Amino acid sequence: MEQTDASEDTFRNVLNGMLAYQMPGGMEQWHLEAEFVPKFPLTFLDYHMDSNLALRYVKSLPNISQYLAAVAREAAVKFASKNFRHHPNDNYPAPSSARPSTFRDAETVFRNYYKCVGQTALMYASKFYFIPRDPTWHSLFFMERDDWDSENETFSVIVSEGFSVSRNSIGSLPPTHSLRVNLKGDSLAQLQDARTRYPYFAIWNFFTMSAPAKALLKKMRATSRLETKSRTVGYPLNLDQHEYPIDATTGIHAEISAFEADKYSLRSRASTRQESLSRPDSCPILRGSDLQATAAIDTAPSAAAKKKNAQHPPVVVAARPKRLGPYVPRHHDFLQYAWNRAVENDATYIVFHCGCYERIGVRHRASQTLYLSDLIYPVYGWDPAYGTLQLGLHLSIVQDVLERESTAKMCERRLRSSRKRTRGHDHDDDSTGNHIAKRQKTDDQVTYLKTGFASPTSSNINDELAVRDLALFILDYGPYRSTAPSSFLRTAPSCAPCSLDIKDEEFTAPTRQAKYFPTQYLSITISSAAVGHGAIGTVHRATAEVGLSSGERLKKTVIVKFASSPEHQERLTHEHQIYRHLAKARDVEGVVLVHGLFQDIETQLLALVMDDAGTTLRKREYARSGEGATVTTNTEEKRAFMKAIRSIHRTRVRHRDIRPDNVTVNDQGKVFFIDFDRAQIDVESRTTKSFDNEVKHMKRVLTGRTEDGDYSRYSDSEAEYVVEGEGSP
Repeated sequence: MEQTDASEDTFRNVLNGMLAYQMPGGMEQWHLEAEFVPKFPLTFLDYHMDSNLALRYVKSLPNISQYLAAVAREAAVKFASKNFRHHPNDNYPAPSSARPSTFRDAETVFRNYYKCVGQTALMYASKFYFIPRDPTWHSLFFMERDDWDSENETFSVIVSEGFSVSRNSIGSLPPTHSLRVNLKGDSLAQLQDARTRYPYFAIWNFFTMSAPAKALLKKMRATSRLETKSRTVGYPLNLDQHEYPIDATTGIHAEISAFEADKYSLRSRASTRQESLSRPDSCPILRGSDLQATAAIDTAPSAAAKKKNAQHPPVVVAARPKRLGPYVPRHHDFLQYAWNRAVENDATYIVFHCGCYERIGVRHRASQTLYLSDLIYPVYGWDPAYGTLQLGLHLSIVQDVLERESTAKMCERRLRSSRKRTRGHDHDDDSTGNHIAKRQKTDDQVTYLKTGFASPTSSNINDELAVRDLALFILDYGPYRSTAPSSFLRTAPSCAPCSLDIKDEEFTAPTRQAKYFPTQYLSITISSAAVGHGAIGTVHRATAEVGLSSGERLKKTVIVKFASSPEHQERLTHEHQIYRHLAKARDVEGVVLVHGLFQDIETQLLALVMDDAGTTLRKREYARSGEGATVTTNTEEKRAFMKAIRSIHRTRVRHRDIRPDNVTVNDQGKVFFIDFDRAQIDVESRTTKSFDNEVKHMKRVLTGRTEDGDYSRYSDSEAEYVVEGEGSP
């Protein structure tokens, strides 16, 4: 009994230490180890955020800190009052006072925060909400840096907070493991449901501990009418409305409603009416069909606009932005950037932190408003203490996720019930009174009957794509819904037969024209998330479309490969040169048709547009067996791949990266090699050893002997793997 009382006293002391914690002193005097150059944070995707999801307003919410402190204290008192048994061997977590000697970059600031207080706060959130009886203090949550965001990593990094465990990972633990014993039943089901819908539920933007970053956080303040979109005008867009996420009704959102209600009571009716559209308390919490109907009314084109669109007016492309010296960080750029990352993950909380300063933001979906706290001082703040604030923050983050998950499930149940009641209404009756389902057109019929597309022939559309110098990129998937297309100008020629007579040295990149008519540009619509993330960028499946002078429109499915950094763009340009070299040989098999390189006028993003080569062997194997370490191919595919690699070698090209991710098969059974960014043209080589070794490695891939392209393991191998129906190489 005395031992239990001592354990409870120890726990209370540790908890009080957490509530009174401050970050180590002297942080404001620390300095960066290396120089840095801040870069403009907004990317190509940020220009295409759905206008109903994009950030519009930034407002101050001074009582955020006090609200979070109240959440922490209330949760601590509630947990302590339940008299959970504390074991003598409990490893109570406590915040750390350790500090690094210097900060190299923004990631060092993140690691310091996580080590000092972040990890401990996540352990308390796990303990209070899910595993109060677990003596080992496991954390069910984690914070992880987004690896894809690397161009501005010295100055700023994005970190996502999310769930670290799933039902499968719990089930794989030994039966005696404390987490498996204590996390079960309703708690496990609730955790799993929330993890499935919201794998990441908070966004943190960490900055270097530098003068520009400190000034950035100080300047974050109320702003109205924020907008970032492409400046291309004249292209008619008629995209479908999307379903939009919802806000929680309690917690911090109740504080926001009360705060706005107080402000509302001080205004006159006239002034309030003008601001009603921007006020969260006047916006519906459930933004489903009601909001869609409102958006449809607001964005529906007039009769005059429809007539103008029908006449296909010319497209006006914005001029290339002028760069007057190095980029100077602007707070609204980083506010929009972090907001958009929160939209991608449907997160509510957005935190900005540079070591000695911090601001906590709350994303209010209904009004598209970011509510910001006053400036928080992690080292010298005292009311509330930083430990109290962080404990309340992480508890509120988890609380918000759980409530939104519960609300979403309730909405789904209502929707299913509504569908059951209306089932059977969409039928016609025959002469006997029986219901007959309406006959639906197939996708192909809808394409050609509704939109007036001509059934395309490959040669015609490829020739048209080859001569268009402007590509308009449109996004319509997930949180992205273009309000205006991005304009990409051609930087390298097509590999279609009609363009092969043009010598590379004779090609001149076109200059921007004042206007482009429909017969002068092509449009590329991306309607789904990336199908791949390669070494140099993301890969999307898209639809390319061209308009003819006859009024007909042709379209085909293409693949778009994006590259943003200078290094990646150099490799993508090299890949295009390899494709041109192979296309000029004219008798090469297994190589996709490339339609050219295009560069965004506004963001400088580079895009390689090519035909769809089908599915990679690894993805096909995952779909077949759930495993992708080795792949299986039939005899015809083996023969086709070996024939293709030999025809590529005849042009003196070595792929140098053959693996299941870079070889594909399409729906017609044709095989292709992709991703030639590492390929080399060995024109001066007098031996065939390197080519022979690549053939051997190709056979190993096809027979499931290896999964990667580590040529150092095979360059000296004398073993020969004979493919069925083939002789030795």
